[in-house]
Amino acid sequence: MAEGALREMGFSDRILSPSSAEFAPASLRANAAAECKAALIAFPASTEAVSLAIRFAARSKLEIAVKCGGHHYSSASSIENGLVIDMGALKSVSIDKAAMKVTIGGGCLWGDVYTALRDKRLVCVGGGVHVVGVGGHITGGGYGPLSFKYGMACDNVIEATVVVADGRILRASEIENSDLFFAIRGGSSSFGVVTEFVLKIYPDQGPYFFKSVGFTADARVKVFSELRSFLARIPVERQILVFLNFVRGPPPHSEALIILNFFGLGAVEDFEDVFEPFLKAGTQFLNHTTHCPSLVEFSHVIDDLLLQGAPRKANGGAPITSLWPGMAEEVWDRWMSYTDANPDARQTKVFLEFHNSKRQRPETTCIPVDVPRHGMCVSSEEHHDPAGDQRAEQWTHEMNNAVRSYEKRYGARDLGVNGNASMLIEKSEDVWGQHYFRLRRIKAKYDPTYVFKRYFPIVLDLDGASASL
Repeated sequence: MAEGALREMGFSDRILSPSSAEFAPASLRANAAAECKAALIAFPASTEAVSLAIRFAARSKLEIAVKCGGHHYSSASSIENGLVIDMGALKSVSIDKAAMKVTIGGGCLWGDVYTALRDKRLVCVGGGVHVVGVGGHITGGGYGPLSFKYGMACDNVIEATVVVADGRILRASEIENSDLFFAIRGGSSSFGVVTEFVLKIYPDQGPYFFKSVGFTADARVKVFSELRSFLARIPVERQILVFLNFVRGPPPHSEALIILNFFGLGAVEDFEDVFEPFLKAGTQFLNHTTHCPSLVEFSHVIDDLLLQGAPRKANGGAPITSLWPGMAEEVWDRWMSYTDANPDARQTKVFLEFHNSKRQRPETTCIPVDVPRHGMCVSSEEHHDPAGDQRAEQWTHEMNNAVRSYEKRYGARDLGVNGNASMLIEKSEDVWGQHYFRLRRIKAKYDPTYVFKRYFPIVLDLDGASASL
């Protein structure tokens, strides 16, 4: 009945109902714990069709979820008994090399974009994994392998096409609907559906490399010490990033391991002086380099990791500006204690990412982190038993708070949490910081009936007064 009502409004694109053979696969998400059974899944193939879907949902009193890649570990892209707007049919990529910009459909994955740009020896700022959706990544304030050079993904948006809560189709830029433009760059799906992005592009300066060096737990003191030294001495012009990862080996022993990953621009041989001190920190069980002619190949380097792991997950992400004294040690101890006490969560991982994301005019987006360069501590809890879902979210929340305490103590400011990398247990004020109150006013202007509410909630501010939702 609902499908017929949507058709009657003129929606001619693909629709799936629970009785459809393809409904179950289309409901899958990167996190099984985030999957819901929608009333309908619509696949609009145009901006106008997105508008129809939104107006239909409002008329039918169906809640909306927007799905691009489906990689946010919360249920932000799923909805029980509501309408999922799946952006998978909006995958166009149009390159304007003369103007150095690319126009991207809101349903693209980063692999689609990188592949199209590679043929013209161009790049853009996107995610590090090819299966991540462009829409959620950009609007949520995502970062990637080139963020240390060109800023975060949302910093590189020139303009966008947005369908807002009443179905209107608006262009958003710094000149046109500038308040909406501010909000969608970091506000995720809270303000509308972005069907098209125009991004800056740059000449590809590759090739790149990805180097992994693995140690057993007994090397951690030396590895942590050397990493602090590296972060203090490495000059910005040395185009290399480092990631400190805590993982467990295969059962039955599930040995605690440390893996350092390096991403660099250029030939790996040019960075031997960087690797040498780390190689002296202890015996390595892994020392492997992947050569990447372009970002396409780089976006596939952790495919094996993505295919492993438990099906149910929770994520926490807190921005960091340094490997502060005692921080790595506390994160390690918390991770060890948790995975020792919860055998079902032995595949839980922690990543301290020193990708040194820089900001380009941070005041123009709603991402609150405006420090010149920052990284991220990501806690990825993974388990099998549904009974562990709430425990998993609580643990990632506690890890976020632990990391934030070091920023407050040593960095003299609280950088909050990263919404793209955290569960909805976090407070909206901690996601958007000093911009939250401005977002409340913008929300009241563009979504006064609270149509979009699958991401972190924004309490409406109507004429300066809080509305009770």
